[in-house]
Amino acid sequence: MKVAITAVGGGIGQSVIKALKRTRYQTVGIDPRSDAAGLYMADIGCIGKDVKDRGYIETLLRICKKESCKFLFAGLDAELAPISKNIKRFQAIGTTPIISSPRVVEISDDKWKLYEFLKKNKFPHIESARTVEEAIEKKIPLPWVLKPMVGGCRSKGVQIAETINRARDLSFYARDPYIIQEFIEGNEYTCGSVTFYKKVLGTIQMKRTLRDGDTYKAYVESNPIISKFLNELLPTINPFGPCNVQLRIKNNTPYILEINARCSGTTAARALAGFNEPEIICDYLTGNRPNYRIREVAILRYWNECVVEYDHMEEIENEGSIHRCQWRPW
Repeated sequence: MKVAITAVGGGIGQSVIKALKRTRYQTVGIDPRSDAAGLYMADIGCIGKDVKDRGYIETLLRICKKESCKFLFAGLDAELAPISKNIKRFQAIGTTPIISSPRVVEISDDKWKLYEFLKKNKFPHIESARTVEEAIEKKIPLPWVLKPMVGGCRSKGVQIAETINRARDLSFYARDPYIIQEFIEGNEYTCGSVTFYKKVLGTIQMKRTLRDGDTYKAYVESNPIISKFLNELLPTINPFGPCNVQLRIKNNTPYILEINARCSGTTAARALAGFNEPEIICDYLTGNRPNYRIREVAILRYWNECVVEYDHMEEIENEGSIHRCQWRPW
């Protein structure tokens, strides 16, 4: 059974491929660049189009149909919305995109909409504002965190303002709309989850150390406060499959920093700890009872190398795909 994964030149797509290794599922890696490592890590590699290019969806449909892919995972945030809007077209060729509804994608992409959602549904929320004046009016305590309101990844564009004047300077030079939030101190957690039809199939919590916005070290631990919070939150959001929740705890209360309605770059790390989200999702949707056992372990990440022969790169450039390339990690 084949599973397509997009944007395999990046960490999310590659993480999904790694999680599905040694499972019963074949992986079809898709990326517009022939030097994307995930094309050669997957069982089958296919050249696709950039999400900004005309024909992006049509190319994705063609590949999924040609390879008879049962499922499709997106490895890039920008792909979620266009795929979500074309779910029925993929279903018509026998492919189920593991993508949430446009509403859920919008909430996960827009931090102001997430703030409003949490507030409306009476969940703990970080007090937020869209301007410095609004932050002053709401009496949000300093320091403030300024983030891009829409999109953003790996802490890109995130700034800390210790003073109101510093916040004014940062907001003046901001290119895109931003959101101002109270800075929440404490340990940061990245939480993986699988939810279908308002039923939470499982969650995993990992305390993490960041480097350049990415999880560098992760410590799996069972936290009853976070577990209870996630089991109340997720049915209300109602994602289709994976949902990554990043949060911090203040005074025994979890506060969400952001959510991602997709798998994350730590998907493979979670699989190593016993919670394999892509496998759980594929098993559930094929009528098999998901089975997992989480181990409380430390996951220490490091760089690795993928050795690819030039003739394999030429093959994928000329033919558009490559089947069962021998991936040779260091």
